[in-house]
Amino acid sequence: MKESEATRPLHHADLSEAELERELEKGLEDLAAGRVRPAKEVFAAMREAEKITYDPSVPSYKNWKELEQALEHDNTE
Repeated sequence: MKESEATRPLHHADLSEAELERELEKGLEDLAAGRVRPAKEVFAAMREAEKITYDPSVPSYKNWKELEQALEHDNTE
């Protein structure tokens, strides 16, 4: 998908099971075709665009630095 074709982010709760399956298939097709971006690049763009915020109620990473360290660790294995 070209960036000019991008639409608002989808949320799984807004999709039917068939729509969700199709969106997942599209993602796998992009992956197979090499239409990918490094996660760190995506997160940086999201932070820049203020599309996501840190939610302290989510029991995952305490901050962006922890998440970035986890991503670096995953890429070295």
